[in-house]
Amino acid sequence: MKKKLFISAVFSFFFSLFFISCQDNKENRNETLETPGITQDTSMIDTRAEDDFWDTEKDYTYADRDEFEADFREAREKLDQKIDELQQRADNATAEEREELNNQIDKLKDKQQNLDAKWRDFSNTTEEKWDQFKSDVNSAWDDVETTWEDVDSEFRENL
Repeated sequence: MKKKLFISAVFSFFFSLFFISCQDNKENRNETLETPGITQDTSMIDTRAEDDFWDTEKDYTYADRDEFEADFREAREKLDQKIDELQQRADNATAEEREELNNQIDKLKDKQQNLDAKWRDFSNTTEEKWDQFKSDVNSAWDDVETTWEDVDSEFRENL
């Protein structure tokens, strides 16, 4: 009888420890998820934002013209590189895929020409016309980005 009572007490003790341990573990997991500064594994998160050409949300003032110009030229160069990569892909594609890629390249180049037309006003833009100029350039970039995203999503696995 004492042996059964002893075994029962030991079993209850270990079961209690196990249950308490599980509760502590659950609370720790919740704290980890809510703790600021904890990094997540982002390998499965879509990182297409890195492919963005231009940050239309950045608010350049007239005094920031030089920075605006440098950022624009860098983004424009990146766009040229992406179009060149797409052209190389088209050159090595099957006839059907080449035709579709060339159509997409033409769309991008049309948007690029519109962007370049807006940019031509840069050197003549006064402080009074600065906000309208930025708006026009940002709108043209949005068109480029949208067209690129369409191309990217259509040919993603092959780009």
